[in-house]
Amino acid sequence: MTTSTRTMTDPLDSTDPQVLDYMLVPHRNFNLINGVHSPDEVDQIQNWDIRDSDIFAVTYPKSGTIWIQQILTLIEAKGDVTPNTEHLNAQRVPWIELIGSEKEFNTTPSPRLRVTHLQYKFMPLAVRQKRGKVIYVARNPKDVLVSYYHFHKYAAMLETPKDFNDFFEKFMEGKVFGNCWFEHIKTWYANRDNMNFLYITYEEMIKDLRSMVERMCRFLGKDLTEEQMASVVEHSTFRTMKQNPQANYKAVPDSLLDHNKGTFMRKVQSSSLPSARGSKSGSSSSRSSSSRSWKRDSSTSTLFPAEREGRAKLLYNLLQIPLLITILLLPQTYSGKRAQTFTHYSCITPLYLQSSKNCISDVSRL
Repeated sequence: MTTSTRTMTDPLDSTDPQVLDYMLVPHRNFNLINGVHSPDEVDQIQNWDIRDSDIFAVTYPKSGTIWIQQILTLIEAKGDVTPNTEHLNAQRVPWIELIGSEKEFNTTPSPRLRVTHLQYKFMPLAVRQKRGKVIYVARNPKDVLVSYYHFHKYAAMLETPKDFNDFFEKFMEGKVFGNCWFEHIKTWYANRDNMNFLYITYEEMIKDLRSMVERMCRFLGKDLTEEQMASVVEHSTFRTMKQNPQANYKAVPDSLLDHNKGTFMRKVQSSSLPSARGSKSGSSSSRSSSSRSWKRDSSTSTLFPAEREGRAKLLYNLLQIPLLITILLLPQTYSGKRAQTFTHYSCITPLYLQSSKNCISDVSRL
């Protein structure tokens, strides 16, 4: 139905039964965006010729995509900021799933830097045979949910949510671009041994950006001097990127992003997963401090006011406990496919699991 000639201005046939919701087009159990992606072209990605020098960054939407784009271009430029001030992130590290991306990919000299939100099954077969390198960046799904909700409010190619309850329901059911967060990370992580694969998290990058950049350099075989490394780190900070219109997407036309309704880079700090190390999480002071910190946060205070009922209030309560407990409890609330999806917690990665286990130990003593 969607063809390679479709553009962002083409109308959506809302009567087509294959249109899942607003501008989403289901293809092979994955939601593409009408006018942005072509199912035929996405299917051709598996046949792309891959070079050993190709680098693919993979993220679920709102999981640090422009951050990893920024870091990769700076690493490749050995800290030279010129490319980062002259071209958009999306031009320096384009998405492989966009319409017309194959021709651009074939004509780009090495090293080719690319990014994708696609699931593992769509990747080039050569990548799944250890050609090229893949860096997967994961982010706490609680933060992804809130960030993705705000993004939907000003992204022209996506449906504006009726309210947070409505978006929460769709996020849980995977009725968004990228589908279910848990399924996305599971398919990639479960197949990590088939690729030259590096897994990192948004939370690790916030905690110690330099260490993560050094880790990426080792994985990519890049040897940077101390001065070059310092430049990469400095120009990959939230503060610096927020001031760079090529990195913060302020240069993107209003026809794609309504800058009056929001900003691409809203805040630096992830709520991160709670850790019980060195604290008595059962104490009333600790619980009350955690509650107050959530209420002070500008995004969550508007999303979860005290009087709100329904699933948003449920999520607010779930946010007070670690991710693993959340995954275990959700099947009791959501039935069918949603429940089945959230039982895949065993594939969630060690960083998230370890943080959750620490909290479970404390919760068991409450």
